[in-house]
Amino acid sequence: MPGARNGYLPPDQARRAAVDWAVATLRNPQVVFVDTETTGLGADAEIVDIALIGRDGDVLFESLVRPQGCIPSEVVSIHGITDAMVADAPEWGDVYPTVRRI
Repeated sequence: MPGARNGYLPPDQARRAAVDWAVATLRNPQVVFVDTETTGLGADAEIVDIALIGRDGDVLFESLVRPQGCIPSEVVSIHGITDAMVADAPEWGDVYPTVRRI
């Protein structure tokens, strides 16, 4: 990219590049935004809530997801999703085919 030295862009160029990327991305009709809540941040974290949002803001899919393990209390204090809330939710294997299709 013009102006880049050692992978660094001056702030004004970096901001312009970010805006250009966002505008181009939002013009793509196949863009889907994914929002998740998990049992933590580690490699063993599991999804407990997932939402897929279309570029126009429509919710394409949303579901709680029952993890195999428990949701730690410190994580519940962040997103508010408890083990009781996901007790009857589908497992990831049941949700994944729909997520993949969308």
